Amino acid sequence: FRSLAKKPESTASNGLPPAENATAPKSRYPGLPGFVVVKDGIASGRTPTAEGLDLLKKGGYRTLVHLHPEGADVTEIQAEAEKRGLSFIAIETTPGQFTAAAQAFNRVVGTPANRPVYVSDENGVRAGVLWYAHFRTVDILNADAASIRSRPLGYTEDGDEMKTFQVALQQYLATH
Repeated sequence: FRSLAKKPESTASNGLPPAENATAPKSRYPGLPGFVVVKDGIASGRTPTAEGLDLLKKGGYRTLVHLHPEGADVTEIQAEAEKRGLSFIAIETTPGQFTAAAQAFNRVVGTPANRPVYVSDENGVRAGVLWYAHFRTVDILNADAASIRSRPLGYTEDGDEMKTFQVALQQYLATH
């Protein structure tokens, strides 16, 4: 992580791939379940453990974005991230607040000063649906390409929770 402008090395000294590299196997990084590099300087996965936060810090990550349901207590993960010098951004992500969440998400991942950034959630649903919306509205991918890109990040069309997000997603896409 000497510089994001330089050509990426295959791994950083701690074994974590530079944020510019392609995807990483899910089980390769202890404490970072579902770790996938999405774009230059942006990775996504499930909520990191203390060990995962240490790996992110050692890997040069600056920002932890945590997507959470309404009313979730994020003080513990925030304290752990900030204790390691990571900036912490919590985004409430619900079907009822989907537009606000998508706008905040796009703003955070689109701001170079936040990078490298790691986006997390508990089970992949929130991250997956926001990545899908991002790929459609920011990267201007068609539905099939956005679906393929967002599936490793948690996007699925199955499950009760995702079905409630699908309605909000379709309304968002119709207006953006």
